[in-house]
Amino acid sequence: MLRSLKTNNLKELIDKKLTIFGSGSSCSELLNYLFVNRIEPRKISILDSFNEGALNSPFGVIEVTKMSLSTRVEGELIVASCQWNSIVDQWGSFFPTDYYIVSNEVLHNANAIAKLGSFYLSKQELEKVLESRFRESLYDIRSKRLFDLVVDLRCGVAEESFNQGILEQLESDKNGAKSKYVEVQNLTDFDFIIDGGIFDGNEIPELVGLLNKSGTYHGFDPNLNQINASITNWTSERENVNLNNLALWNSTTTLRFESELGAASHMLIEEKGSSTNTKPIETVSIDEYFPNIRGKKCLMKLDIEGSEVKALEGGTTFFKNNQMVFAISFYHRARDLFEIPNFLMSLGKKFKYQLGFTNPTFIDWVLYAFEE
Repeated sequence: MLRSLKTNNLKELIDKKLTIFGSGSSCSELLNYLFVNRIEPRKISILDSFNEGALNSPFGVIEVTKMSLSTRVEGELIVASCQWNSIVDQWGSFFPTDYYIVSNEVLHNANAIAKLGSFYLSKQELEKVLESRFRESLYDIRSKRLFDLVVDLRCGVAEESFNQGILEQLESDKNGAKSKYVEVQNLTDFDFIIDGGIFDGNEIPELVGLLNKSGTYHGFDPNLNQINASITNWTSERENVNLNNLALWNSTTTLRFESELGAASHMLIEEKGSSTNTKPIETVSIDEYFPNIRGKKCLMKLDIEGSEVKALEGGTTFFKNNQMVFAISFYHRARDLFEIPNFLMSLGKKFKYQLGFTNPTFIDWVLYAFEE
């Protein structure tokens, strides 16, 4: 039986033997979360479909074993991966009768984005979601269903209902874990591509391929040293690719950036009590970076760990003067469910809105807006 590992049942793991399936970031974050919450298992083992070796954790160095048909699962099994459905499909017949998947609530709380606020919508925030009437603006029935699922999830409806609904949609889509930005793959002839949040850079070649012959790519990230070396070499050979060691914001200023969190690195407003693991970074707004640009076809991709609204606010003039397509991460904050749609609808343009996702969790959801 599949069970959700939630905040209110973490204590079930105390003094138990644990086998965690998946050695990626979700596993590391879960181990840190258990340690911080003083959940001390008797023993921890880690399995993975592809990797083997060792993982450093607050509980010490843990061996990672590559799963095989003869692998023995010991104690309580926890599937710690955003792609838990693929793992269950592949190995489920070898699992114990009962096992856990990590709930969306715990995925959020264990990640750095928990600093941005609660996973759940407050009563006032839910009212703002309903007041925005964004659901009625969504283009298709599929997107409306997805929006209903995520609103229910953010309101505390049982994880099991969300899991069932999302698995049914994945089965209907048959798109599994394809590109995160699958909805824009067939669009071309862009004059500008604005990429906020580059991380390892693996998406850059795909995005550059959507440009017209004279089009240019402009990437923004205050932590460019995370880009894979092969991608850095690839971009250095292309005159139409511009990488900016800047964060997108609503103005040009200096903020502090928590730079040691990998993909979850995020900007912080300069204030007392900020983490000591921060560094000053420079920001720029879209309107300041692209002054006096009109009549161009542009794609803007944003995945900047909760600062999406600030970046959007800095491009109001640019967005109004050009033909826009947006692909915006839609999962970092509960408030995104109304703040991002409200901004886009305030531009006074006619957009076709859709939702996209690539795994059966709340992570990596994307809001698309196609100007008509």
